[in-house]
Amino acid sequence: CETPSSIKNCPAGLFCPSGSAKPLDCNDLGFEMKHWGTEFSARLEGNYCPPNSQEPWTLCPGGYYCPNATVAIVCPKGHYCPAMTKEPRKCPFLSVCNEGSSAPSISWMALVGVLALGVVVYGTSFLIIWRSKKACEGDSEDEELTLFNDKVIKTICSVVLPRYKAREIADICKMGTLSVVSDPLRLDICDLTVKFKNRVILSSVNFHFPNGTLNAIFGPSGAGKTTLIKSMLGKLSYNLDVAGKVSFTKCTSNEEIKVYSNSRTCLRKTLDFFETSAARKKVISNKVGYVPQDNVVYPNLTVNENILYSVKLRNKFVASRKALTDQILNLLGLLNAKNTIVGTPERGGISGGECRRVSIGLELAGCPLCLVLDEPTTGLDAVSADRVLKCLNFLTASGMTIIASIHQPKSSIFHLFDQIHVLMKGGYVVYTGPKNYVTRYFDHLGFVMPELENPADFIIDIVSGLVNCKSKPSFTTEELAEMWVNNKQMLQHYSSDPSRYGEGSSESSFVDMDAKNQEKAMDEEAKLLLDLSLPDLHKELSRNQELNSGKHAYSLSIDELKGLVIHICAATCHLKYFDTVDECIRHVSNRIRSCLSPERNRPSGDISAGDQEPEPQSYSRLTSLFSFKSFSWSFKSALSLKSFDTDGDSSCTCNLAHYLKRQLQVACVLYSKDILGWVRLLGLKTVDMVITAVFAIILGFNQGQGNMEVKDILYMSMLINLYVGMLSVVWSITLTLERLKSAEREAGGSISTGLVYTSAKMADLIDHILRPTVFSLLFYFISLPRQSFFDFYVVVLGVSLSCSGLGDFVSVIFPENLATVMGLIIAFLFGGILNGFSPPLSDLPSEWIVFPSYARWGVEAMSLSEFKEYNDWRTITGMQHIGYSFDNYTNGVLFLYISALVLRVAAYPLFRKRALA
Repeated sequence: CETPSSIKNCPAGLFCPSGSAKPLDCNDLGFEMKHWGTEFSARLEGNYCPPNSQEPWTLCPGGYYCPNATVAIVCPKGHYCPAMTKEPRKCPFLSVCNEGSSAPSISWMALVGVLALGVVVYGTSFLIIWRSKKACEGDSEDEELTLFNDKVIKTICSVVLPRYKAREIADICKMGTLSVVSDPLRLDICDLTVKFKNRVILSSVNFHFPNGTLNAIFGPSGAGKTTLIKSMLGKLSYNLDVAGKVSFTKCTSNEEIKVYSNSRTCLRKTLDFFETSAARKKVISNKVGYVPQDNVVYPNLTVNENILYSVKLRNKFVASRKALTDQILNLLGLLNAKNTIVGTPERGGISGGECRRVSIGLELAGCPLCLVLDEPTTGLDAVSADRVLKCLNFLTASGMTIIASIHQPKSSIFHLFDQIHVLMKGGYVVYTGPKNYVTRYFDHLGFVMPELENPADFIIDIVSGLVNCKSKPSFTTEELAEMWVNNKQMLQHYSSDPSRYGEGSSESSFVDMDAKNQEKAMDEEAKLLLDLSLPDLHKELSRNQELNSGKHAYSLSIDELKGLVIHICAATCHLKYFDTVDECIRHVSNRIRSCLSPERNRPSGDISAGDQEPEPQSYSRLTSLFSFKSFSWSFKSALSLKSFDTDGDSSCTCNLAHYLKRQLQVACVLYSKDILGWVRLLGLKTVDMVITAVFAIILGFNQGQGNMEVKDILYMSMLINLYVGMLSVVWSITLTLERLKSAEREAGGSISTGLVYTSAKMADLIDHILRPTVFSLLFYFISLPRQSFFDFYVVVLGVSLSCSGLGDFVSVIFPENLATVMGLIIAFLFGGILNGFSPPLSDLPSEWIVFPSYARWGVEAMSLSEFKEYNDWRTITGMQHIGYSFDNYTNGVLFLYISALVLRVAAYPLFRKRALA
């Protein structure tokens, strides 16, 4: 109304409020605002003022675009125009946009992207599995050679040593690297007393564990068996008072390694609290293996892969890792199950007894000088327990010292032990000495064992006070310790012969030599006799029908046959069949000349069925431990396996380049092991991805396309952060706790915990990247927010990595039974409460309250990416109310990725401490 008497229509592009004298322009409106105490400027863009508009706030309608406030043009085909659009937006890839579309249809890119990702992941996984299966198929020929090589050794034994058990001799020969203990360990515990505050756990314990013996530790619950085992391993807790001495002695070099000596000072306890015990480091560096009560294995790998990877990680000096793996599999009777996945009780797999033997095999992979086992038969049936203990008894022939705590074994198992050590409640010693004298000792005290009674049960009953003492009716169990002190000298009178539990023998060291050095150690007469007799043996074996009728034929040269005969004689010395190798060689030579010389020719068919004594059934199907492409090459490789001294591991003779190369090799082995384990869990991973996909689809359809209010954008961002964050925390805790169990074993094998941790985290990245990728592809291309896919994905991936780092940190701070619950509580606290959105940052007394929260930065960064695509002044006003600023987008993204790295680095020292403690 230019004058009170006239009225005109307001033209398009202008607005005329009530009482206006002239129209006002709708274009390029800018204004300064003060909202909730904050001053900011805003511009009005994407508005449309049709004729007779009274205000400029009308937005350009959806399906149209408004280059200015004057016109609204229909959105062309292939484009879409949401409300407030100044120019049409190009339709997303694989989406449909008809003319006048305000939003694109759901993009097929969601399906294409997920399918492409699935093809890459599953294709790579199936390739890895295919290569693994091909490797297993390639072992079939080796298994045939294994059986043939076993036949060769037994045939030679049947010809030259018919009066002795060929099976036992062949088993010793096949031990290969496991029979090489260059410097056996002896363990001595002197006056060891362990206290916790005023409670005595072990009281003046004196035990002696000779090298090359199988030792049993008996005692009822509360007798201190576990504490005794921990003292041998250097794993006593920092808050225990320790007095006395625990030491290992290398029998060949006579070097003493003191694990504990005298008492621990307060300073030492403090250092042990913050750092790994110095005692534990000494034990690890001197090749003392430990098999815990729980079966700590790699459940997603096959039996063969478990042992092979352990050999690769722990044994860098062995000539053929495949050969050592086969040796261990055969020794433990696992050849038939070698290609079976170990599994778990929930998912199935091998039996409990087989799993226990795999656990032992992982330690044997490092060729330990001493092996300590915590209740190796717990949870096993009688047959499985018998097999496990027979394997351990067999290993002592190499000079390895084996110590096991055990609960009431059956009689046949009890008689496998060489030394018995008995504790009673309070940690007092009741008996320690040879197994053969234990019942005689208690009989001397007045405890007469009934006929057919299990000695192990009888001993436990005595210690528990269930057996009356005939010589002292008023007997109480508290007197057993004093009885031992007063009567332990009786053991010296039970045998007039030298004890077989000495500090080793010359024969043991002879077997430790390779074939060339073994020959040098023989006297000239034995050498001459052997050289003269070998041609006759060679001819007989060459025409033996059993050895030459199958796929493989006997093909040893004279020199190789000579080395094999020497090795067989060394095995007979282990079994105490002969006192010296020279004696065995003379016996063999005389046997060959008397039976195979030309003047006493006899049909070859009689040899294999000749004088051989019937063999007892073996406790396991031990075939051959040589599994190479030809017997000739395999035998030379087996004889060339050198022993090694642990002192060389820690010496500085290796240069830096060699050290770095070795660490790189270990890292590659660890990573390949972890990747193969991940692939074997592909089914479980698929279920996880399907759950993530379902949630992404539901959330995407719930949001829909089109214009959104500030509150809706913030709420959706919070839900995405909360879901991705909590899921990532839970998975990270689960994976880290699983890794901790195997890390304890690997750290005990002198493998760098830094490499173990780094490899595990790199393998876990597959989960932490795949999950947000699947979520982002589905959610983004279903809901099609205005921000770019790249901006959206960067934030979702950052949240996943940051929260998985948080899960790593939580899992090493809290006990295992509380870690998952605490992780969920912290993730929900950060994502649902301290998210900077509800309550808003502007209402908090200080922004530092929510600074550590991943959601505070994730919600803001995701919201800002969407807000910047809106031109509505109400969006700017809403941002200011919350306390958000476009300047914080970069800070939010950086916080997510930096926190992911910082949390993982911070978790490593605690991971290392728990792995080594």
